[in-house]
Amino acid sequence: MRPTRRTFSAPPGEMELLASVSRSGGLEDGGDALKDLDVQRRFRTYIDERIHRHHIEHPPGSGSEGELESLQSLVLLFRKLREGVVASHRLDDFAIEVFESSVQYAVHARNAPQLLSALSGLVPGLYLAVDAEKARIAKHGADGGEGTPNGRTAPANGTSAPMSTPNTLDDSPPLTPTAPSPPSPHPNNRTHFASLLLLYHLVHSPREVYHATYVALALPPRRRPSAPPFVDPAQLEFARTAAKAMAPESFDPLLFSRLVGGHADRNLGAADEPADALERALLAWASPKIRATAGALLKRAYTGTSVDWAAKLLCMEGSRGERGVHLWAMANGVVVDDAGWVKLR
Repeated sequence: MRPTRRTFSAPPGEMELLASVSRSGGLEDGGDALKDLDVQRRFRTYIDERIHRHHIEHPPGSGSEGELESLQSLVLLFRKLREGVVASHRLDDFAIEVFESSVQYAVHARNAPQLLSALSGLVPGLYLAVDAEKARIAKHGADGGEGTPNGRTAPANGTSAPMSTPNTLDDSPPLTPTAPSPPSPHPNNRTHFASLLLLYHLVHSPREVYHATYVALALPPRRRPSAPPFVDPAQLEFARTAAKAMAPESFDPLLFSRLVGGHADRNLGAADEPADALERALLAWASPKIRATAGALLKRAYTGTSVDWAAKLLCMEGSRGERGVHLWAMANGVVVDDAGWVKLR
């Protein structure tokens, strides 16, 4: 008999063993650890280590095996940290950064449920809550006035939350820091993430949800018509243009294709990631829906067309356009002749 080979991995580290607040309910050992502000900071450093390792093993755009699985694991780590931030009622720039980074990696991983969870908590609620907390501190000082100090608010039931939950991790040495996550390329984060929320609803939700969200974000509050809106509607041009391209009454697959045309997976996560890369990547999730609608219109409006024109209408331009049209034709019972003519009837 051949000897059995056994592979041994390093034992899990301190941060890997942290229980999720939502799953532990505080009953497991260290179940409330992520409510502690210092543990949150150290866990964020641990996530940066994992991000650094991810980029070494899966360079942006490499399409290497296991890349999506690695991204999904990062998304789940950010979810765990978000739960700790929310459970600790933390209201500061750290909390905002955690939610913004959660959104970024949820888009990279194409994880729609976690993307909506992070965006819904961030826009506009967390931004406004942090504004209110900063205003309170500026007026009363960190320990004055109502509420609790250090970027925290009292729980909804009115009881005071402890500043630091006792746990076995408090005396543990901090992790060795690695290279931090790249700074956000977005000069106006609120506008950028508001646009991402609108794009999410364009792709996944009924039109009524998109319109209601747009009104809530880009128009003054009904009860305070003189107050400024959460974001300047002039800064939401990308989302508005996308909505126009996707609307049945103004459907324009060519416009949609131009909007996502600058999207390239190789740019996501790179140090030189364009400021609108996440918007284009998220909008590109709607490509199958746009392609289906455009395909139906193509067959109704044309008896035949060139492969190049079909590729444009079907949002398949680029190096994969011709092959994509052939695959679409096979799936829809359409013939493409040797001359590159798509016979639609």
